[in-house]
Amino acid sequence: MSAGDAVTRLDSFEHFEREHEAAYRDMPPVNVLVAGPTGVGKSTLVNAILRTPVAKTGKGRPVTEDIQAWSVPGVPITVYDTPGLELDERSGKAAKRVARFVKDQLAEPPSEHLHVFWYCVHAQSNRFQDAEADFIEEISRLLPSIVVLTQVLGPEDADATEFATVVRSLLDEHRANVTASSPIRTLAVARRVGAHEFPPFGLRDLVDETYRLLPEAVKRAFSNAQGIDLDLKRREGHKVVVQHTTMAAGIGAVPIPIPDAGPLLAIQGTMLARITAAMGVEFDESTRAFLIRGVLGSGTIVQIGRQASSMLLKLVPGVGPAINATVAGAITAALGEAYVTLCVEYLRRRRAGRAMPSAEMLEVLMSEFKRRYKRKD
Repeated sequence: MSAGDAVTRLDSFEHFEREHEAAYRDMPPVNVLVAGPTGVGKSTLVNAILRTPVAKTGKGRPVTEDIQAWSVPGVPITVYDTPGLELDERSGKAAKRVARFVKDQLAEPPSEHLHVFWYCVHAQSNRFQDAEADFIEEISRLLPSIVVLTQVLGPEDADATEFATVVRSLLDEHRANVTASSPIRTLAVARRVGAHEFPPFGLRDLVDETYRLLPEAVKRAFSNAQGIDLDLKRREGHKVVVQHTTMAAGIGAVPIPIPDAGPLLAIQGTMLARITAAMGVEFDESTRAFLIRGVLGSGTIVQIGRQASSMLLKLVPGVGPAINATVAGAITAALGEAYVTLCVEYLRRRRAGRAMPSAEMLEVLMSEFKRRYKRKD
């Protein structure tokens, strides 16, 4: 039985769930190495960036004497933390062990490779040593590397800005191959000093710089795992839409009555599942069922496609398959982009602590779909 038959004869939600699980299986995880002295705020930084806390809250496992791996189910990222990595002019053994670990991981299968390195420096410590710059230089020859200044009291923090210049100068002196933006100044969580509260900042800069450095194979996993940049999630969702729009147009071009419910719904169900995975949206099961059955199980999408094909065939008789390809592609694109818009709105409200009921989600999705399809019509 084909995927199209499965959707037609069984249930659009069952198909969506299978494809959603497959999307996660097909998504190689991103592996991030994080280092820095004790008390620098590595775990706070990591958990502020990810959509689900991982560091010291998820499943931890010791990897070496100096490294512990942290992960949580359903979030395709592993954070390799170096707890208590103290670097000074007298001790370089721990740094050498970490460098050896990185080299060993690069000899493992691709899923075990480390992809990016963050080295954290506490802005308020006003302390950055040659040994740290040497360590960063060694790791930066193996991994794309970013230096992060933590605990910065806002973009106007003059002391932190001056310290960032000192850090950069020492990195250049030691020829550390870090990004041009290093050190990126950040404040992971809001901090009150006296009567003034400093909001978090710099996290999007770190997310975007990290995404830029990552191999293509793990960019989607990072988009899923991070919870800061909704535009990044939108772009990853759009990539899924483009891919499945092309597939839908291919189905529409065959000389059979199109849009045919089975094959087209199968592609659309797979598209929605993979958008959900790419964007890291965590709808609960009842919400997923309500949305997918509401949009794909009701027949509304197919009926719109059939009406559009019929109208176009009357206008341009004799070229049915080509027109149906256009209709199938346009419907799929409109549905996909509408779903991406819904996911972004859901994530935005969730970040603000505001609920979005299932009925409103479906209303937003269908309204956005009709608006986008009418625009393409």
